[in-house]
Amino acid sequence: MKTTAEIWETHKFEPFTPSIPIPPKGLYGGTSTEPQASQGMAQWIDTLDTYGEGMSILDYGCGAGIFFNFLSARLKNFTYKGVEPNTKFGQNRIALAKKSFGHDSRAEFGFIEKDLKKWLHEVDSVVAISVYTHLEPAASIASIDNVMTQGNNIEFTFSIFNRKVSHVVSSQPAYGPGYHGMSYWTIEWVENYSNSKGFTLTHESDFKAAGGHIHNIFKLTAL
Repeated sequence: MKTTAEIWETHKFEPFTPSIPIPPKGLYGGTSTEPQASQGMAQWIDTLDTYGEGMSILDYGCGAGIFFNFLSARLKNFTYKGVEPNTKFGQNRIALAKKSFGHDSRAEFGFIEKDLKKWLHEVDSVVAISVYTHLEPAASIASIDNVMTQGNNIEFTFSIFNRKVSHVVSSQPAYGPGYHGMSYWTIEWVENYSNSKGFTLTHESDFKAAGGHIHNIFKLTAL
C-alpha cells in the first residue's frame, strides 16, 4: 500500500485553475484545512478505477463541495453530483455548495431523499468520504443499502479499531442527531455486513484526517 506522501507527490499538481481558487470561509467544515484535506482526497482518487477525464461521480455526504473543488483543479471534463440529507445541517451545506459552485456546470448539488435514486443511474463512481466515521450502525447500513440496491459500487471510510465490541462512538453528536465526533468499527463487523449482502469488500487505502484520526478506505462491489 502506497504512503500518503507517495500519493500526494502523484496528485498534488493542479493543471487547471480550481473552480474556486480561494475557498470562502466555512467551505472546509470541522477542523479540515488545506493542504491536509487535499492530501486525504488525493488518496481517494488514487483508489478510483474510473478516475480521469470524462469520469462521473456521486459524492454521498458532499458537505459544501470541497471534493468537487479538488477535482476541478485536476480534471477539465467530468461530472459531479453531491448530496446531503434534507436536515438543517444538510440544507446549510447544500446552500453553501450551490452558492460557491453555482457558476460551474460540471457540478450539481441536491438531497438524498429527492435526488439520489435518479443520480445513481447517471454516474460511474460513488464515494462517501468521512460519512460512516460519524454514524451509528443502523444509519450506516441504511445509507450503504440505499446505494448498493441500485446496483452501484461505493467507496467509503470507516475508522477501524481492535476491540471486543463491534462499534463505539466518541463525543456527543457533532452535526446533528445521530452524527458523532467519531464512530469506530471492527473489521469483523464490516466483513460480516459485506458477507451478509453477498458483496465483495476490499481495503483500498488509509489516510490521516483532521485531529489525527485514521480513516480506512474500503470498496464494496456488488457481484
